[in-house]
Amino acid sequence: MNNNNNEAMNNEATAATERNSAPRSLLYGRNLRKIAQLTLRGMPTTAQNLRERLARGERVDWREYESAIRATRRWPSNDRFNLPLAARAPSPSRLIVSQSLRDTLFSMARAGNAVALKLALALDYRHHHKPSLFANYFTFRERAGMVSYCPANREQLLNDDGTWQRKGRQEISPAKWARRVLCDRINAELDDAAISEFASAFSAQERANEVRIEVTDDEETMDKVIQEIHDRGGYSCMAGDPVGRWYAKQGLRMAVAYDGNGAAVARALLWSSVETSNQGRVPMMERIYAAHNHALSLSALEDILKQWAFQNGYWHKRTQSNDCDTIILGEERTTAVFTTVPHNPSVTWRYLPYLDTFYWAVGTTLYASESACAKDNEDGTEAEEFRSTAGHTSATKIVCGSELVDESKLVETVDGDRVLIEDATYCEDDCEYYPDGDDRLVYCDSYEDMRLRENCRSVYIAGRYRIVHEDHISDA
Repeated sequence: MNNNNNEAMNNEATAATERNSAPRSLLYGRNLRKIAQLTLRGMPTTAQNLRERLARGERVDWREYESAIRATRRWPSNDRFNLPLAARAPSPSRLIVSQSLRDTLFSMARAGNAVALKLALALDYRHHHKPSLFANYFTFRERAGMVSYCPANREQLLNDDGTWQRKGRQEISPAKWARRVLCDRINAELDDAAISEFASAFSAQERANEVRIEVTDDEETMDKVIQEIHDRGGYSCMAGDPVGRWYAKQGLRMAVAYDGNGAAVARALLWSSVETSNQGRVPMMERIYAAHNHALSLSALEDILKQWAFQNGYWHKRTQSNDCDTIILGEERTTAVFTTVPHNPSVTWRYLPYLDTFYWAVGTTLYASESACAKDNEDGTEAEEFRSTAGHTSATKIVCGSELVDESKLVETVDGDRVLIEDATYCEDDCEYYPDGDDRLVYCDSYEDMRLRENCRSVYIAGRYRIVHEDHISDA
């Protein structure tokens, strides 16, 4: 009996030991939720595999299952993060600015100011300005040359008419304002020169009402203005020379910027109609000449005339130099090709001007480049260059093919045509030039140069035929 009891006790202990050492099922709580998520995501096989592993008590690496769940996550159709980065609607800006400041920035941006363009974008898109703004409710003109704002830790109070109260507001310079508003990424793209140019242009825009623009076609006034701006550092090779009469008679006018004291500080000639590469005929403002020693900077004065040009529909040069024939109007861009004047530009004039853009003349047409002039005229046409500071044309060139060439590089052929000397062959028989490859010439072995074919003969000498000039036939 005792033996039976001992055996039973041993069997029970062995079973208990086996139960304790068997793997424990892990199908509970969080693990069951993972299985349910896999099933809902359309992965029943993966869910069943996970169930079996957990039932056996296996430890699993949850990262692979969580990655599978995230990969199949369905975002709402209106969630911006469900779209590719380039297709996401940008977050709206948090900047609040007055309408006058907004108009000023957009006007400067259209004129090509890089910093103003970035600030204009920051008015629409949050990712262009700093995540945390130091202030808001920005405006200007409360004090000249400064930007007014309400600090971030204060509430902007309103007047009865809805305008912003000045109480508690502070001021900052335009340059510092741009740096503190724009995000770090954009700030890294803008160097100090760009910020300085922005500050100057901002000041010019704010004080634009102190500068007036007048347009004149009076020859004496134009000569006077050229001299005045020259004396203020806006160098012109035409200063002191009587070029106003030529301008006036050819239909040009001059836009002049006068400061509050009545001094001429910037000028530019106006062409009423210019042919362009892809915009047809447009009015155009010539190169801008501005004073260098004025309270307003050179770039600020140029910006004032550019803004006037834009507002009045005139295209202006992209860069203020005599070798630029690209003209712009806002964001539009084209190439100036030629213009026409009512009178022959070089006949009966006491003094001829230096022309910045349209400096090649054929008849009453002025061209902006040698290629345009050559393309528009027949071979042999003479073109005069208006790039002299001595009151006369600086050069005369001839249209030859697709270019203008100096007359010294041309020869007249026996047919009366003008060709480049390197494209012609000289014949000693008649002392005339012939076009290269002309059948009337043949290489003469006896003279070792090109001769008239009619004066040469083919003679069999020493086992082969040779071309011999008739002068040498008796010697053959």
